[in-house]
Amino acid sequence: MYYVSQSIGSCKGPRAMITVNVTATPAAPTVSATPVQYCQGATAVALTATPATGATLNWYGTNATGGTASSTATIPLTTAAGSTNYYVSQSIGNCEGPRAMMTVNVSPALTVNAGSNVTIAAGTSTQLNGTVTPSGTYNYLWTANGPLSLSANNILNPVASPLQTTVYLLTVTNPLNLCSYPGSVTVTVVANCINVKNAFTPNGDGINDRWVVYDQAFCLKPNGVSVNVFNRYGSKVFESKNYTNTWDGTYKGKPIPDGTYFAVVEFQLLDGSRKTVRNDVTVLR
Repeated sequence: MYYVSQSIGSCKGPRAMITVNVTATPAAPTVSATPVQYCQGATAVALTATPATGATLNWYGTNATGGTASSTATIPLTTAAGSTNYYVSQSIGNCEGPRAMMTVNVSPALTVNAGSNVTIAAGTSTQLNGTVTPSGTYNYLWTANGPLSLSANNILNPVASPLQTTVYLLTVTNPLNLCSYPGSVTVTVVANCINVKNAFTPNGDGINDRWVVYDQAFCLKPNGVSVNVFNRYGSKVFESKNYTNTWDGTYKGKPIPDGTYFAVVEFQLLDGSRKTVRNDVTVLR
């Protein structure tokens, strides 16, 4: 209680009483355990704190001092990796207490690439060329939309031997923070990517003027076709180590006679295996 009076001349009046109530400053609110861990790009939820009985919370975002309070709990950002501090206080009446700090750690994202889509011939294999950036010690898990047909499902670069077209999903998990990121690759299986034409008509009309030895080069290695063509007497009339469908039925610049010739074609597939096809080829003008 405080007292005050007033005087006029030598006359002093009675005292008036003024009551001052002092409320204890609230403590900082109780916050959830920190640091709060997130993976970069994950969907974050609002931070939580427990106020004292009768108190209200004041959320200040990343402002340790100053700023404008909000009654809505802060949702941390996860777009960038790093550590960020967020602040909250509590008020009882007009009295606001100190701010409590909550730390949110966002772990950097992994860039996962399961490799380029590939086409293979039935009965062959291909290595899956998965990569992860940045490099480190991670856990790998391959799954598929069908039979797995892998040499192993827990390594980065297994060998796939699917019997049918298969989509493989690679999930990479960082064991330090359990952040997981996916990647996928499709292995298309064709019955036979080798198709040797048995006739062509090199007459200059722009139609079927070249000998075509395959239609689907996507399962062959670059420069993976070698050809040798012989006449009926066994004499070689054409050869090429890296054949690209260019033979127009000539030998040493001159047209060879119409007729049936014998061709030996060797293909090198993407999995490194080789396949030889022996086939008749007819030249007809």
